[in-house]
Amino acid sequence: MKVSTKARYGFKFMIHLALNYNIKLVQIREVSVSEKISSKYLEQIAMSFKIAGLVKVTRGAKGGYTLSRTPKEITLLEIITAAEGNLVLTDCIESSDFCQKKDDCIMNKLWVDLNNHITDYLGSKTLQDIIS
Repeated sequence: MKVSTKARYGFKFMIHLALNYNIKLVQIREVSVSEKISSKYLEQIAMSFKIAGLVKVTRGAKGGYTLSRTPKEITLLEIITAAEGNLVLTDCIESSDFCQKKDDCIMNKLWVDLNNHITDYLGSKTLQDIIS
């Protein structure tokens, strides 16, 4: 299992926003320089988060990004889902079409349980937990 670059960079972006919540708007280039991430790539990530309702954007010379809710209200699961889509360890968890032996598979319960533990954990942790 490997977390994508998009998700890792997305976490970094959201942490910058959380650290500056109610202080100032954060500009893409600020995060880009600080984290050594392409501005274009960060813009794509920020757009995913805007569509997911996690961030708000203010346009203009003094514009930038801010969280749409407090850091305490945004879970790590929401962030990774906005970046990557649903978190699924194996294809057979998401679709019974993937494996004809799903009902008889001795590994299926393990994958489902592990997937549930990971999503429960990420759903229980917030940006506030990370920055505290």
